[in-house]
Amino acid sequence: MVTSSQYEHTVAGARLMMEAFAERRLPEWEHFARTTDLMTVERGTVLVPAHTHHPYVYLVTRGLLKLRFTQARVARTVSFHGEGEIAAAFNGLGVAAFGRVALRATPHLSADPRVWPEGNPFELVAIERTTVLRAGFGAIEELAERSHAWSRMLTTFLSTSMLLMCAGLPDSHLATPEERYRSFVSRRPDLVARISQRELAAHLGVTEVGMSRIVKRVGAQRAAAAAGTDTTAAP
Repeated sequence: MVTSSQYEHTVAGARLMMEAFAERRLPEWEHFARTTDLMTVERGTVLVPAHTHHPYVYLVTRGLLKLRFTQARVARTVSFHGEGEIAAAFNGLGVAAFGRVALRATPHLSADPRVWPEGNPFELVAIERTTVLRAGFGAIEELAERSHAWSRMLTTFLSTSMLLMCAGLPDSHLATPEERYRSFVSRRPDLVARISQRELAAHLGVTEVGMSRIVKRVGAQRAAAAAGTDTTAAP
């Protein structure tokens, strides 16, 4: 059960983070805070279902989420989100600004059903028991319309999220599964022990057997490197 003190502490932390994005105080904070809800969900809970307009973003305070999509009955994990990170299925947010300009400025893009909430293929799912602060994205957009500080916060949030997504594209499109796993171990050592090989296999697009082999091979090579020996030539 979430207590009022836990809620107040979490909202205060969210304010510090969001004001860091804006680099200034955010006016009308109480208006935004009224759209928030602190909730705890069990492993496997789908916070954001696919093909649904879901105008909420989630700040993870404890636990772990994944963003996934399913194609031809095969589930693939796009990203993981741990404590202190904000997660959302962006296609499902129904970003007002995109809707206003889509038909005029990006007709080729707006014809793709996946960019609209009803065609959004992504789901946000809890990997373990997780506590999140859910916040209304519509309130953020509304405040951004009339406040430079909120507009700056929203721009920074969206651009940072897109930057992180783009930073991972070379891994997902150019690297081998083993190279991507090595990159993941280097970038997110905090998550390696918390994510099962099944989850990693879905993230890297390999079978569980293949994932097990990769983990063993990389683990042996890292151990050998730490010991000052070389096993790269070993069968």
